[in-house]
Formats: sequence, structure tokens, C-alpha cells
Amino acid sequence: MKTLNIFFILLSLSIQSSEKIVIDVNKSDNLNLSTIAGNIVIVPLKKDNIISVGIQKIFLMDRNVYVFQRYKEKESEIMHSNVYIFDLSGNYKAELVAKDPNSKKPPDITDMLCDESNNRVFLSYDDGYRVFDNNGNFLFFKKNVQLKFPFKNLFWSVEHSNKGDIGYYNLVTTDLNGLKKDTVKTVKTKLTSSVVRAFTMPSFSIHEGELYISFGFDNTIYHIKQKTLTPAYSFEFKNRPVSQYDVFGAPSQLVFSRFVKYGIKINGVQGDVLFDTRDNKSLFIKYSGAQNELDSGVHDDIYNTGYFKLNLTNKEDYIYFFREKDQIKTGELNKLYDSKTSLMVFLVKLK
Repeated sequence: MKTLNIFFILLSLSIQSSEKIVIDVNKSDNLNLSTIAGNIVIVPLKKDNIISVGIQKIFLMDRNVYVFQRYKEKESEIMHSNVYIFDLSGNYKAELVAKDPNSKKPPDITDMLCDESNNRVFLSYDDGYRVFDNNGNFLFFKKNVQLKFPFKNLFWSVEHSNKGDIGYYNLVTTDLNGLKKDTVKTVKTKLTSSVVRAFTMPSFSIHEGELYISFGFDNTIYHIKQKTLTPAYSFEFKNRPVSQYDVFGAPSQLVFSRFVKYGIKINGVQGDVLFDTRDNKSLFIKYSGAQNELDSGVHDDIYNTGYFKLNLTNKEDYIYFFREKDQIKTGELNKLYDSKTSLMVFLVKLK
């Protein structure tokens, strides 16, 4: 595979320098749960069809827990997707159901987003998106409107096009109907390769009520303020492989709580670079082993349930991990596992 050589010309960006995060990809750091956890809420999900390998996202809103799962049946091509609501004691409350009169089964859910300012949950489908209130009541359906990142009653996204060896990437907003498009900023790049996968994967995160974006091609997270993009954090990798394809794109470049996170894959090993803005310290946490039985990662030294990956919720000061019954080693936790419990979710409030 050819090495990508990309030269960047970022138009109209602030000249303010970002905080540079330097990481040596040859090192591996340990992170104990006790060092980042301020409080932990344990939620035993009391429903019998929660599939741990299918869990895509867990959200918190109005003292409810939203669990989005999507999985394929074994030895078949049938896809199942559900969003269930539980209270903080794990009691099942409702399912977000989008009924299609022309089908015998609900349409496939491809993503879940939320707008906490309006207590609304957005579900993405192939035919558009549907909106529910925080109690699971269906509100409305926008047919053939693609779900984008919701923030302050607007959808945010990046549109791109190429003219010869020049790429144009427009940060745009629309209303929730997909109309009233406004171009916030244009990023122009000169490309020397015809294939640039990272450009199609921008990501957004919300930190202290402000919006941040990573376009994915320059290892930089920008702060969006009005119509200005200010570089906030940039990543530099020491001893990284030559191939650009060994590094994940923007979907894992996020700002949350006091941390900045960059998910990467080096020499076939997945991991997270985690920068602590309070201590000005960076860690490279590597993950190995099966999804539910990791041999390395964030170590649960509080309940001694093993290792887990950093999973973010919609709230920047909460992460989560989950455990099946056979992964629970302590008697106190086992008492929470009754006959109705299918999975135990640990909601970790960060210090």
C-alpha cells in the first residue's frame, strides 16, 4: 500500500497554536479505574435479551439509561437493533420503537444521538431519522433526511468534494429538517494521493457546552466558536509506522471531561491515547484479548472484574463498561444479579 503524502493548506484558521500531545507508540501505560473514578453507579439491566457484544452506545438522560444494541444473528444475515430505556436501578421502562406499516419488523437502527437541551433522542435509519422524547414517546419522523450531529438546534456535518488534486471540506449546519444550509468554514487541502480515507470521518464532541471537531487528516482537534476554528489539541506520534493507515481517523479524536482521547491502531494493536489536561500527562493504553475478556486496557482495581475499553456516554463526565455474570468475582456484586438481570452496567463519573 502506498504511503500517503498529504500537504495541508488550512484556510482562515486561527494562527493560535494548539497544545501538542506527543506519544511514543512503542510504550504501553497502565491506567487503574480508581485513579479516574469519582463515583460509580451500578445498573443491573433487568431484561433477558441484552446482547453484550451488540452494545453500541449507552446514554444517560433525565435519570434514565438508554442502551443501543445492534447485532447480527449467528449463521444468518438478519440484523437486530433496539434501544431500551432503564431507570438507574436497572428496571426496564420502554423501547424506542419506530413502526413501519409496510414491514413486519421495525426498521434497522444505525445510530443513536441525543440533544439534552431538548430532552430528545435521535435514531438514524436508512430511510431517515426518528425523534423520541426522554420517556420513549415517538415525536416525529423526517423521511430521507440524514441524521447529523445535533447541537443547539442545528445539525452539524462536513461535506467534501475534489477538484483535481485539491480537496474542499465544508463545515456546514442545517436546521433539523435538513434545510437552511450555512457554511461555517471551508478547509482546503492539496492531495498527492487519490485515496484519503480519513477525510470522510470527521467527529464532533461537546466540552463545557462548546463544540469541537476533528477532520481526521491532520491529527488536530479544533474548537468551533461562531465561525472560527481554533486549534485546541494536536497529536504527534514518535516511532509510528510509515503507513498512514495504521492510525484511526477522527471518530476517536474527542474532548471530554478533563481528557483528550485519540483511538489508534498500531501494528495491529488497538489502543487509546489519553491526555489528562489537569496533570498535563499522556498515556498510551493498549487493548488486547477478546472484547469481553481483555488482557490489557483500563484495569478495574475497584471491583476486580478485569480490563475494559474507554466507552464514552453522551455526558462528558461519564464513561461506562459492562459485565456479564460469569465475569463478576465478588459476592457483593453477585447479589445484584437476580434471575431477571442480563447484564451489569458500570456508570463511572470521572473525577
